[in-house]
Amino acid sequence: MNPLQPANAGGIDVFVAKLNSTGSALVYSTYLGGNVDDYGYGIAADSSGNAYVTGLSTNFPTTNPLRAALGWDVFVAKLNPTGSALVYSTYLGGSGFDDGNGIAVDSSGNAYVAGYTYSTDFPTMNALQPSYAGGTDAFVAKIASFESDNTPPITTANPSPGPNINGWNNTNVTVYLNATDNPGGSGVKQIQFALGGAQNTGWQTVAGNAASVTISAEGTTVLSYFATDNAGNQETAKTLTVRIDKTNPTVTYSGTLSYTVDQTVNITCVAADSLSGVASTTCASITNVPAYSFTLGSHTLSATATDKAGNVGSGSTNFTVRVTFASLINLVNKFDTKRDVAAIMVGTLEVAQAAASVHAAKVADALLEAFTDEVSKQSGKSLTAAQAAILIQYATSLRM
Repeated sequence: MNPLQPANAGGIDVFVAKLNSTGSALVYSTYLGGNVDDYGYGIAADSSGNAYVTGLSTNFPTTNPLRAALGWDVFVAKLNPTGSALVYSTYLGGSGFDDGNGIAVDSSGNAYVAGYTYSTDFPTMNALQPSYAGGTDAFVAKIASFESDNTPPITTANPSPGPNINGWNNTNVTVYLNATDNPGGSGVKQIQFALGGAQNTGWQTVAGNAASVTISAEGTTVLSYFATDNAGNQETAKTLTVRIDKTNPTVTYSGTLSYTVDQTVNITCVAADSLSGVASTTCASITNVPAYSFTLGSHTLSATATDKAGNVGSGSTNFTVRVTFASLINLVNKFDTKRDVAAIMVGTLEVAQAAASVHAAKVADALLEAFTDEVSKQSGKSLTAAQAAILIQYATSLRM
């Protein structure tokens, strides 16, 4: 009933049972022992309902012990009033055979243990008889009260590596949990934790005051955790949020990738990140920019993007600008402010285009030369100097 140890641990175990004041029901009943034989010979209780037990063991569970076992030794254990936790449990003895046969407790919670020993090195303090006299000696020991512990432990969570200034990581994160009990307390019994969100686990229990868990899933994971001390005090659960993004952002270009000189260039650049979001980017779109603003040939656009987790992505594209007779004619009509002059230049280009179509290279080149002469004459008049330079450049590139 409400056992601290619900099953036999091996061999012969001690049992401790508490009945209610009328003897009509068990308050608790528990095994108490290790995986080797354990013998209980004495029990006492204080006014608060704590139980004090003594006996003989070589593999007894300890909590806040005065010393470890040196063989078959006396054990002294104090259970809390509900039997849910050991306030303390310790060995008492030397290198020989030691047995605890009786125990009593005073109003201050000090325990008095009596038994016998064969140990020449039985621990003594303020002793009436400080040394072993031979054969079988009796012993009497007083163990000071262990103060009542009603304070839960405190657990801290330390992620490694810690998040960046944006609150994100771009690698796996190991969270180290460390619990401490109050000074003079019963000590930390265990830490429990669970993960939810991007990475999910059920509740895990780790004995002792330290534990760790590694989070590797991308996205947001919430770690819940708390500790319990040996007196049964449980800390209020805490949480730690871990955000992981290991994926680089994307940089994508879209739009027409081939233009003639009379067209306008429109290419859109988009930087995106589906987890932490884009923190910065060099991504820039080209919107309604005249193709003649670019040199003839191929042009490369490239950009990078950095997300809030620190991942860097990149993208690029190529577009070309070319000149044709038709596109040059369109530019003349766009540039020249005098319609009659433009008509003459357009007529020259149309004849040159016809000559080029039948591979009459000399004729086509001569007509293009005549066109450039006329453009030069109109520079600063119906054409600006910059416009004239552009038309001459393109006419020259059309020569066969």
